[in-house]
Amino acid sequence: MKGFLPICAAIQALMVGFVSVAADQTGKGQISFAVFAKLGTVAPTKSALTKQLGRPVTVVPDSKQTGETWEFDGLTVFFEKQAETAHSWTWRVQEGFPEQNLKVAMSRFEGAKWEPETVKWVNPHHFPNECYFKDKKLGISIEYNRARKEVFSIDRWDTARELASKTSEDKPPQYCIGTACAPAMSAEEFFKESPISEYCEIPK
Repeated sequence: MKGFLPICAAIQALMVGFVSVAADQTGKGQISFAVFAKLGTVAPTKSALTKQLGRPVTVVPDSKQTGETWEFDGLTVFFEKQAETAHSWTWRVQEGFPEQNLKVAMSRFEGAKWEPETVKWVNPHHFPNECYFKDKKLGISIEYNRARKEVFSIDRWDTARELASKTSEDKPPQYCIGTACAPAMSAEEFFKESPISEYCEIPK
């Protein structure tokens, strides 16, 4: 009996520790911003992610065989082919998290200088709902939905590497209403008379 009590105490301590770590990592069933922030401004490695978050829920090879995606609860991390260091990582803001508010989300990154953007190709029949507030020097992008007035996700990327950029081979998609179809417009062309900075206004 004397030996049994210390064993019970040890098991209880381990369980308490496990619950506290799980709560810190998942918040309301998902990874919290605090955990996302702990990944740091430097791109995390596979070993660091595994140590901090455990094994990913799924590992998905990229369709173009250029790398793989690690999926956690609320977090997506992309690795280029045969790379140990993440190329980019995205935190999906869950319902009820304070970071759904754009001003709150922006305040999480002190010193950031935000530049508004929108989707690459715009449906010529209506204005886009998505706004992206970026600080490219820090490697941050906040995806904001104007219609719902909430933040959907926050992206970070390794600023030492270039993200996929526009190429001359990119072709605009077609948008149709009934049988009438028209090619998408570039954001620059769509907003040439009304600046994106006015459409995707940064909160004061």
